[in-house]
Amino acid sequence: MNIIERVPEIELNNKCHYLPHRSVIKLNSQPTKVRPLFDASDSQRGKLSLNECLHKRINLLEMIPNVLDCFKMFPIGTSADIENAFLTLSVASKDRDFLRFFPSGSEGQEIYMHCRVVFGVNSIVHIY
Repeated sequence: MNIIERVPEIELNNKCHYLPHRSVIKLNSQPTKVRPLFDASDSQRGKLSLNECLHKRINLLEMIPNVLDCFKMFPIGTSADIENAFLTLSVASKDRDFLRFFPSGSEGQEIYMHCRVVFGVNSIVHIY
């Protein structure tokens, strides 16, 4: 399961967007104490952020009360833990150029792009 992949040299000049990111340190966290935080809402002065350029879809959190009401109507209910479900959703190949980033410490030599949904980025998800 490729979550990220290196941008091929022949694609380095494609129209693209680089996601700003920073490290988040949580000393109590196991097994990863340091993780990257990508910010698709960050923008330069006078320019739009990635999230502002993407079509925003319905907020599914607003549907939770209706879903809970359905549990009252039927004798059996089912629930699931989908904590890591977003890692199974692929981003279309044509959209990956807009999810590029420089990994920390790479000094601009390596450029990567996300292949899976990035938490916090508006609706660029294609389910296959």
